[in-house]
Amino acid sequence: MTRKWILLLAIVAAISLISVAFHEIFAAERTIKVRIPQCVCDDTDMTVRHTLAKAKGVKKVDSNPEGQSAIIVFDDSVITFEEIRALLQRERVNVLGKPQYLD
Repeated sequence: MTRKWILLLAIVAAISLISVAFHEIFAAERTIKVRIPQCVCDDTDMTVRHTLAKAKGVKKVDSNPEGQSAIIVFDDSVITFEEIRALLQRERVNVLGKPQYLD
């Protein structure tokens, strides 16, 4: 009976290690460009940068008031585009449409 439990624990441990390895392999740093139509003034530009700088998983934000857009680099295993959009919407910053993936 003891050997069966040891074997079962070994199998569970192996499956756990494999799942962690696959998660690391498939997690990716993503770069997106989003359209932010009201990003034409310094206030909105600063709101975008400061809001996303505090977000776990967001690595870099370059907002472009002239182009009314922002380029965001993030770890998609930590945060999703929809979560990024929701963070900005809470600050009354609207993101139009779907992101353009640059990677």
